[in-house]
Amino acid sequence: MNNNLFWARVLSNPTIYELGQYLVGAKKLQKKFLDEYVQPWAGCSILDIGCGTGEILKLLPPVSYLGIDFNEANIRSAKRKFGNTAKFICDHIDNAFKYDLKNFDIILAVGALHHLDEDSAQSLFKIAKTAMKPKGRLYTLDNCYKEGMSRLSKFTTGIDQGNHIRHGDEYLRLGKTIFTTAKIHYVNLFKFPHSQCIIEFSNRDGFFNSNNS
Repeated sequence: MNNNLFWARVLSNPTIYELGQYLVGAKKLQKKFLDEYVQPWAGCSILDIGCGTGEILKLLPPVSYLGIDFNEANIRSAKRKFGNTAKFICDHIDNAFKYDLKNFDIILAVGALHHLDEDSAQSLFKIAKTAMKPKGRLYTLDNCYKEGMSRLSKFTTGIDQGNHIRHGDEYLRLGKTIFTTAKIHYVNLFKFPHSQCIIEFSNRDGFFNSNNS
């Protein structure tokens, strides 16, 4: 069994997945991601693609939230914990067009793209473009490779259940076939050598603050 398949099986259990997220400090990562980049506001509408168990809701202000994930166990867990304040769909991103998703202020894809081949990644970007308001935004966060990485950083970045960890520029290339404007931020939000990229997508030229890096 290859490493990715092993981790996919282990982390498909919501309890083990949430424990793993806790151990690596994922909550702090998500909080930094939300506070410094996404900056959601009370009352905004959010579509979360690859929502997992919906734990990100604990870090959000009161919002109109819809999460989609193909893992039935994750969606059951999300509905059990957050079903009174949020909505969830269990389906693969390739099938999401049938739900007529529209008018979202913010689209999130946290840790989603590195699980998707090119065709499914294109589906994600197309869904996001269709689902967002004219002034909407898509934010992705994924493990990535980049120039000048240490061996240790490459190793830790590759320990993941996703089979499609790419160079940051590859994520950017895929998204810019659909969106007119994009900005990439290479970050390490963990306390150990690792590499992630946050990419902001919009259909408005000049949308992004030049002070962000």
